[in-house]
Amino acid sequence: MANQRIPHLRQPKTKKNHGKKVIYLLLIFFVVLLVVLFFRSSISKISSIQIKGNHYTELNQVGQALSIEVGDSFFSASKARLEKRIRQLTNVESAQVVKRFPGQIQVKIKEFDEVAHNVGLDGKMEIILSNGNVVVPVRGKSMKLMPVLSGWEQQMDNQKKLSVQLRDIPQTLLSDISQIKPDPTPSYPDRIRLYTRSQFEVITTIGYLPDKIDYMRAIIGDRDPGEIILLEANSYRSYKSISKPMENP
Repeated sequence: MANQRIPHLRQPKTKKNHGKKVIYLLLIFFVVLLVVLFFRSSISKISSIQIKGNHYTELNQVGQALSIEVGDSFFSASKARLEKRIRQLTNVESAQVVKRFPGQIQVKIKEFDEVAHNVGLDGKMEIILSNGNVVVPVRGKSMKLMPVLSGWEQQMDNQKKLSVQLRDIPQTLLSDISQIKPDPTPSYPDRIRLYTRSQFEVITTIGYLPDKIDYMRAIIGDRDPGEIILLEANSYRSYKSISKPMENP
């Protein structure tokens, strides 16, 4: 009698894999639920915005530049993006944003340096920043001793260039300069005259000024009052030697 093959019976599938899938789905569901609840809760919102260092930039200007407010999502904008927005304000040189979870945002602003004074059309004193911007003095804030720029109404471009250069002058020397006037010539269209509180008269150009600061400081600190010429060549003459009083600015 021929051997008959007995068919192989399939083993019933276990329910282990099915149970694991259910657990994974439940975990995903609860994670998604927690994320949704987190972003809908107050802990994920901005609770305070602190702004420091602004003197010539209004708080509402900073707020508009930030484009965020209390109650917005804490994660709506990155630190780098917020700093970039603030730097677009005309009086702001740099900005630092610190985000502290939960909900706190601190903004520290550095505005362009004050480098000179200017008398406005209304006769009131104004402040010129190192980027050339003209701002109104802040009430209650003491004004530094700085040069007065006069006669620049027809040379606003050169005034802006001068403002940039004044930033690099040491504060002790800058505070000694009482007045700066344009004094252009065909050969030197950006020539200027500086008058110091220590009774020196300096003739130079906006372009030469950065390279002549050390020489000017050395003469003012070591010589009698006189005339200093800082052009292609440097020269100095005391008023005693030329028998000429300093021009009264």
